[in-house]
Amino acid sequence: MRAHLKSILSVLGILVAGIVATVMLVALRPEPPREARPVQAPLVQPRPLEAQSGALPVYGTGTVEPTREINLAAEVSGRIVAVAPSLVTGGAFRAGDVLATIDPADYENAVEIAEAQVTQRQVEVLQAQQEVALARDEWDRLRSHTGEAEAPDSTELGRLVYREPQLRTAEAALRSADAQLEDARTRLERTRGRAPCSGRVRTKAVDLGQYVAPGQAVASGYATAEGEIAVPLSSREADLIDGLWTRGRARMPATVTRDTDGAAWEGYVHRVDGAMDAATRQIQVIVRVPRPYAATEKRAPLLVGTFAQVALPGRALDRYFEVPRVAVRDSDTGAQVWSVEDGLLAMHPVTVVQDVEDRVVVTAPALPDRAALIVSDLAVVTEGLPVRTATP
Repeated sequence: MRAHLKSILSVLGILVAGIVATVMLVALRPEPPREARPVQAPLVQPRPLEAQSGALPVYGTGTVEPTREINLAAEVSGRIVAVAPSLVTGGAFRAGDVLATIDPADYENAVEIAEAQVTQRQVEVLQAQQEVALARDEWDRLRSHTGEAEAPDSTELGRLVYREPQLRTAEAALRSADAQLEDARTRLERTRGRAPCSGRVRTKAVDLGQYVAPGQAVASGYATAEGEIAVPLSSREADLIDGLWTRGRARMPATVTRDTDGAAWEGYVHRVDGAMDAATRQIQVIVRVPRPYAATEKRAPLLVGTFAQVALPGRALDRYFEVPRVAVRDSDTGAQVWSVEDGLLAMHPVTVVQDVEDRVVVTAPALPDRAALIVSDLAVVTEGLPVRTATP
């Protein structure tokens, strides 16, 4: 038993001695030399930027709309007896074209009756004029025979001697008949629904054989002599256009470009809305394009509903930069851009002059004429931060 206990204690002693020796070796081991990890400067890929000068066009976008909507309605009642081939959706028509015809038979008869009434009243006027002349002759003969009769006075009784009231009655009846004839002719003319101007059909509401009443819709359309685009501009953009509010009757040119194919039309500023939109804080500049439907083999017409870009002549600037929108940063002091100068990040405050789609026009007095613009985002940014530039 004692021999067994001694063997256990011997094993434990060996283990403890081994642990102590291991701890001493670890504690007395010399530390390896430490090397300082180099600080890695952020990597950026700069974009070359150059200052520009000259007139700065002001761009806006809008949808082409017609200058005039046309709603053709029946002015008399009757059955439709003819429709023009152009009375279809999208059909083109010219001013004065007859688009639909109402049965004119009843109205032609009314004109003939009114013409007969006029003829009868004309005869009555001639008879009354003859009777007035005879009455004057009789009165003159009476005076010449007796030498005592005086000329009738100016009262109604006096004029009755000359039968003047009967003449006025006949003339009034003739004027009434003339008016009735004019009304009958007008109603007959209204059986032919004419286009008030050149345009295109938007919707068709009637067809052959259909009975229509006065005021019933026949067709709707729009004028095509000019197209109209409402271009919303901020007050800052509007201020860049000299003479926008004071140009008067002189037309300010505008260039309209279709987004789909880049086709361009020359237009002009027709008017400017007199109030700013309270919701968007923008001003509507109305641009018109003459003859938008004049197509050629290489250019399709500028259809109503087309989305287009409009360029207006802006003020000339001595120095400005055109930068991507992502390059303009917000800061506590306002907008700024970053550039690389001698391997260091430089911050430059800018003033936004124009904001168009994915690019921004800014002025920056402290930015060099040629700069390396930083467009990438950085987690931590300070003035003078060392940066590395990537090879494009």
